Amino acid sequence: MMTRRLLTELNVIADMERSNNTKTMVMGVSLQMLLDLTVAGISLMVGFTIFGFIAAILCSAAFFYHAKAQSPGN
Repeated sequence: MMTRRLLTELNVIADMERSNNTKTMVMGVSLQMLLDLTVAGISLMVGFTIFGFIAAILCSAAFFYHAKAQSPGN
C-alpha cells in the first residue's frame, strides 16, 4: 500500500518535471529561441554603438587634421 502511494507520488513529480522541461511554443517558435534572439540583438546594438562612436571620433580627428593642413592661414 505504501509502495503504491510512493510510486504514484514519484510519477506525479516526474510528470511535473517533464511538463516544466518542455519549451513553450508560440507560433512554432520556442520561448528559449526568442530570448536568445533578443539577447543577441541587444548585444549587437551595444557592439555597433561602441563601434560607431569610435569610428566617429577617428573620422573627426582625421577630418580636423587634414582640414588644418589645408587651411589658407597655414
